[in-house]
Amino acid sequence: PGGKAVNFSGSNSQLEINTQQLAISVSSDYTIEFWFKGNAQTNACLFSAGRGDGEEYNNSKNNLAVWFNATGLLSFANNGKIVQISPTNYLDNTWHHFALSVSRSSTANFYVDGVLTNQTDARALTAPLATSMYLGLRSYMDKNAFGTYKTDMPFAGLMDELRIWNTNRSENSIKKNLNTKLQGTETGLAAYYPFENYVVGEPAFTLKNQTVNAKETAMATLATETADYAPVIIGSVPENLGFEFVSNKDKISIKLTEQNSAIERTSVTVAVKDIQDKNQNVLASPISWDMYIDRNQLKWEDSELVLNKAVNTDFEFTATIVNSSALTQKFEITGMPAWMQVEPAFGTLKPLSSAEITISVEKGLNIGSYDEMLYLKAEYNEPLALRLNVLSEIPDWTADAGKYTGSMNIVASLFVDDLISTDKNDKLAVFINGECTGVAQPAFFPELNKQLVFLKVLGNETMQNSKLTFKVFDASSGKILSGKPTSPIYFSNNSLQGMPSVPIEIKAKDEVYQIIPLNLGWTWVSFNVASTDFSTVQNALYGMVAKSGDVIKNEELGYFDAYSEFSRKWIGTLTANGGLNNTSMYLLKSAVAQKLSAAGSVIDPSSKTIAVKGAKWNYISYLPSRNITVKEALAGYAASMGDVLKSQDAFAVYDQTIGWIGDLKYMEPGKGYMLYRALNLNTQFMYPNNLGTKSMVQNTNNFRVEPGKYAETMNLIASVESDYGFTESDWVLGYSGNELVSATQLNGYDKQHNARLFTSIAAPTGSEIRFVLERNGEIISNASGLVRFKANTIAGSLKLPVILSFKAASDKIAIHCFPNPVENELKISISMKNNEPVEISVTDLLGKTVVKPYILQVTDYKLETTLQSAGLQSGIYLLKVKVGNETYVKKITKL
Repeated sequence: PGGKAVNFSGSNSQLEINTQQLAISVSSDYTIEFWFKGNAQTNACLFSAGRGDGEEYNNSKNNLAVWFNATGLLSFANNGKIVQISPTNYLDNTWHHFALSVSRSSTANFYVDGVLTNQTDARALTAPLATSMYLGLRSYMDKNAFGTYKTDMPFAGLMDELRIWNTNRSENSIKKNLNTKLQGTETGLAAYYPFENYVVGEPAFTLKNQTVNAKETAMATLATETADYAPVIIGSVPENLGFEFVSNKDKISIKLTEQNSAIERTSVTVAVKDIQDKNQNVLASPISWDMYIDRNQLKWEDSELVLNKAVNTDFEFTATIVNSSALTQKFEITGMPAWMQVEPAFGTLKPLSSAEITISVEKGLNIGSYDEMLYLKAEYNEPLALRLNVLSEIPDWTADAGKYTGSMNIVASLFVDDLISTDKNDKLAVFINGECTGVAQPAFFPELNKQLVFLKVLGNETMQNSKLTFKVFDASSGKILSGKPTSPIYFSNNSLQGMPSVPIEIKAKDEVYQIIPLNLGWTWVSFNVASTDFSTVQNALYGMVAKSGDVIKNEELGYFDAYSEFSRKWIGTLTANGGLNNTSMYLLKSAVAQKLSAAGSVIDPSSKTIAVKGAKWNYISYLPSRNITVKEALAGYAASMGDVLKSQDAFAVYDQTIGWIGDLKYMEPGKGYMLYRALNLNTQFMYPNNLGTKSMVQNTNNFRVEPGKYAETMNLIASVESDYGFTESDWVLGYSGNELVSATQLNGYDKQHNARLFTSIAAPTGSEIRFVLERNGEIISNASGLVRFKANTIAGSLKLPVILSFKAASDKIAIHCFPNPVENELKISISMKNNEPVEISVTDLLGKTVVKPYILQVTDYKLETTLQSAGLQSGIYLLKVKVGNETYVKKITKL
């Protein structure tokens, strides 16, 4: 039906409300609510019962104000205490709802648009007892002249729906009613100014207090009416319910007497007032509770789940359904998205029993947050609200108490995106010199009416006075953020920082953490977050556990920094020449395998230009925060025949006909890359932005090779021929002496005698690389010829690949054993040139015979037999096959 609001000009227009009869006492709780709308301005007051900042008569006791400060941010003052309500600017010419809810014995909570934005200790506040309250400017008594009033801070904008309560309203109550008009009869409602009433269904402007039996009417000075009203509608009229109650000392039991059908699945508010103690002292403020009536007896044990899954990993979880009735219930699970499987999806559940529903998620689901609603369908559709965060990595923050002899404690309020964290799945972790020494999660403490984090920080004597670093896991977005306390905190054994009444504020915003796994040895890295810390290697690698001998270098420019344990610093030409950047790849050598955390702001990949020089190798970064195919990542790069892109363990070459081809299928955040441009022509390109939903799987080749031992690699393009054919379990392994330096599985290649092979090799300079064909864990053939290792070169090409030929030896026998490792029975298959007897035996590694020799005759040039191994103890054994004067040995493992 429309509505009305009050318009303030910004030039001494005001609305004065007579509050002499307002039912708020010095000991009562209270809540103040209103809507506002305005453009950018500073020093503008919305609500005033004096100044509240101490600069008025009686030092602002029992006075308060809500205003926009000199930077345009919403602020509050009472009893000399000033609080910034939120760092967000709400002067954007849209309607916003403000609420202050004060629980006199614990906490004052500030809400904007129904969201908790800040808290403060209510015991330091007083009640607003001014005889008049004002909207649209600040009015107060001169500090030095009793009875002389001044006005300032005029507000230019609109206000609507002023509500003053003599009770503290809960967050749920505020959210539930902020968009709904009141009746004026609500328990605890002391004053209500909606600024309209309805005449024959049409809104008419009024300044009347519309609580029951109210007589006050506000007085407007230069303030006018407007039809631009707050988004508040007429809701359903609350009904009074029948009830009975019984009191027993300090408890009240309330029983609703309504029919189940009348109240099932409805919200009910219970309020009590005017209760006296044994000395006839009356309850200062009404107390109310909100509840939801749900008597459905078949339901989810948890109605809401927040889960986290690492990308490219198998993931399943269970959700329990409960039948609390005396009847067998049929059920069905509905609402599943295509990437989710549920087992069982339907069935029956016996009385007073429960069942676990197993829910599995598609492995390749891409990074992001997914909100879904599953329904347990029976008499009612019982919802399960599910949020699944698919993350690049799930933080495994733990602190081992056994490693430390001391500790300190921190009481904190955790802010995420300028809002107090109310998510029990969020995590706050503390680190000393890159080592996690404490983890905690937010919890609500009803006795304080406050969300707090109680964080225990472990430490040793060597950590005394070390600076604490904080990280925050935001469960709702799946991001790891940096935590910033209002001032630096240092480890001090047996100390306490913060109190429940005045907690330390730790704010997580702006920065995210890029987590980069580091090998023992060398890792090719790049950074996709921006930070001023990158100007020095010392600050950029602050969270790394560094040792003497650790090095980071820009190979392209020839700059490097080395770490000294003596000075505890990174020093070198890399820092002297500006530090790290976001477009280069760096070679980082670490004495220990670990995870490097780099904090900074997210970069839009499409805003950074990657320079590429012609006829040479370029050391480039990778900026997107998701895994995408090489084709998609380099769509903006003008590739030509013979260009090469390589990571530390894989590579791809460019062909004008088929595009990028090789064992490097996609590019990954945190990794560094080398790009060879065949044309002698410089160019540049930009990566695509971070949007997209394609699911990717990880590159799997070379995971068998010890990572990081060598800084540089070479690559091989080969055509593989084999007299044994190919199976999906075949591997081509490269050895330098006895050291495994490359490993590529042939799964996915053409199963012909000319399978194509792309592999990366990391080996000592000048070493000769030999190749073998492995099947089911056994080497079945050696390739003819060797490849000499030379860093940053490619042996072979798409047109002229290196030939790796695996021939069957005509003068030898072929022996295959499977399964290996074995439990009870070992299958032995022998192929040979002649039909002659073979002798089979088994010894341990010391040469002791554990299976006595026995002789079998080969017919049709093949022998298949079974060796019973159940009687052998677990360990390594040697299977010996003797043919004539030659003995062939196979290693077997007994489980």
